[in-house]
Amino acid sequence: MTFLDMRTVMFLLFIITALCSFLVLPLWLRNRRLYAGLHLLATDFVLQAAALGLITARGIISDWPSILGANVLTLAGAILGYMGLERFLNQKGPQVQNGLLLGIVVVLIGYFTWIAPNTQARIVVSAAGLLIVCFECVWLVFRRADAAARRIARDVGIVFLGFCAVSAARIVVLFSYPDVGRDYFQSGVFQTGVLVAYALLLILLTYTLSLMINKRLLSDVQKGQEKYSKAFHSSPNGLSLSTLSDGRIAEINDHMLRLLGYTRQDIAGKSSLDLNIWYDERDREALAADLLQTGSVKERELLLKHKSGRLICALVWADLLTLDNEPHILSSVLDITDRKQQQFEREALIEQLQEALSDVKTLSGLLPICSSCKKIRDDKGYWNSLEAYIHKHSLARFSHGICPECTKKLYPDLSKNKS
Repeated sequence: MTFLDMRTVMFLLFIITALCSFLVLPLWLRNRRLYAGLHLLATDFVLQAAALGLITARGIISDWPSILGANVLTLAGAILGYMGLERFLNQKGPQVQNGLLLGIVVVLIGYFTWIAPNTQARIVVSAAGLLIVCFECVWLVFRRADAAARRIARDVGIVFLGFCAVSAARIVVLFSYPDVGRDYFQSGVFQTGVLVAYALLLILLTYTLSLMINKRLLSDVQKGQEKYSKAFHSSPNGLSLSTLSDGRIAEINDHMLRLLGYTRQDIAGKSSLDLNIWYDERDREALAADLLQTGSVKERELLLKHKSGRLICALVWADLLTLDNEPHILSSVLDITDRKQQQFEREALIEQLQEALSDVKTLSGLLPICSSCKKIRDDKGYWNSLEAYIHKHSLARFSHGICPECTKKLYPDLSKNKS
């Protein structure tokens, strides 16, 4: 037995890879709706574990699955892992070169297994394929990814750089000391050490992938908080965040402070009830009850009180949120006091106009009038004097006098004296 039995090391590597797969799978399940590519990274670990299982079973199963199948799964898994990393870092690229690489490796492994059996050549081909894919991962992280993604995935890139170093050293040693026999499990101490190095790198890769996802989550949360803060404080509406239970104010924007006439020092540690913001506290109780039932309230008119005591007519939108396991109310308030005042004035004016119009009476249509006495017949058939008819059907009023013609006719003496 050498430094470590190769088959034993291979079996331990299989166990380690299987355990790493079980650690990576939950990462994919928890974050699959947030980030692309995680399913490919998880598939990579599963295929690597399957490949190691097939290699461990060599001698028990035929050469087709244990040699060709294991090498295909190893390289295909590595390519899928690279594709997953591309998608996670938003750097998706063509995979033609990797398809050709996989085809070339399959042909060479088959050739050196059945046509010209050579264990050393198979190891070189397998290590070269893995080296190329791992180098692609390093190039992706340190050259193709943008600065923000590079910071997130830097540790993963370093681990892949370690895979490249081990694979390159493996190839160099095989060319320098071609002492590998036909039995893979008798490859020597160095090859056994390579497997131990791969095992350690797989453990590090699992850890750094988990760290990479958590960094991305933290970065996205921070960006979300920044966007929320900017939107919250730059909103043209008054916004406030308060607890449902007692109305304690957790956050408020400047527009809301100006609307209510308070400063941040005034509201520190206080609730809306402490500040006496509500004209009628039953309005808040009704709002809270509706939020508990439906989760949101839209465009509800409420009366609030300014710090000075002036009433504010407000249009309120509210949503129920849970923060730190406590329900909160996110309120958006629009001051419509001026609008309501204008509406009241407009309605009062319209009412006055309607009353005035209801008092206006007009004369229209064909009026039957006597050609002799000038009386007018009404709708009921009665004849009315012209004066009485106009007085009844309009707002006109009469003042009495005598025109010059009638004066001459009725009072000729008076007319002569004037002349």
